[in-house]
Amino acid sequence: MDKKLESVAAYKSQFFDENSKEPVTPIATANFNESITYRAQNLGRLIGVEHGEGFTAERYVAVDSIFDLI
Repeated sequence: MDKKLESVAAYKSQFFDENSKEPVTPIATANFNESITYRAQNLGRLIGVEHGEGFTAERYVAVDSIFDLI
C-alpha cells in the first residue's frame, strides 16, 4: 500500500494540492486521495487482509470444474 501511495504521489501535479491554481478535477480532491486508501481497505476486508486490489477479468478461467481450483 505504501508503494501504491508513493506511486500516486509521483504524479502530484495530477492529484490534490491545496496550493494548486489548476482547475479541480475528480482526482484532484482531498477525498480522492483518501478514497485510494479506504477502497483498498474495503477490498482487503472482503478477503481477510489489510489491503486488497480490485481486478476484473475479460474472460473466464479455463477449468473443467471449480473444484480444480482447490
